[in-house]
Amino acid sequence: MSGTATRTASRTETFAEQVVRVTRPILTDLLAIVDMYGHLTKDRALDYIFDFRDFMNERYLEHVEICWTNKVTGVVVDGLKYIVVNGEAVRTMDRPGGIAYDPTVAGSEFTLRIHYTALWTSRRPEQKTAFKAGLRIRWSPAEDLDYGGGWYVAEGREYGAAAVGVSRLRFTRR
Repeated sequence: MSGTATRTASRTETFAEQVVRVTRPILTDLLAIVDMYGHLTKDRALDYIFDFRDFMNERYLEHVEICWTNKVTGVVVDGLKYIVVNGEAVRTMDRPGGIAYDPTVAGSEFTLRIHYTALWTSRRPEQKTAFKAGLRIRWSPAEDLDYGGGWYVAEGREYGAAAVGVSRLRFTRR
């Protein structure tokens, strides 16, 4: 006697679980940066990811920018930008990686920046202060960057769940 059966299983993730899932590739990229360049520690990379998740859970995060600038001129020499996509069905979960060692980057200044949504901007100062008190990183305003004629381009990597996603862009020099 033989038989076959088909079973379909689906799991509904909460928004917070989706945020965790789409930030794992960013963590993987940060850990690759730690291994290649030593610009930050593994613990510090985790601190950044936990803060990104907190910002994303509240829908305060527009995008994250990891960039390297020339220590003398201040011009951006390389970077990654992660654009947060909220409320759209982003179902692609590409593999992270593709970050190759670059000697120019190794000798550059490392910075990590966050850019806020309009929702964050609309919050009262005391609300922002209370939220920031629970973060691991002490975030402060940053100066404008000199992109030196370079720009970010989509490189086709997306990390998504049902209600939130992240599109990765790569800095390209002229």
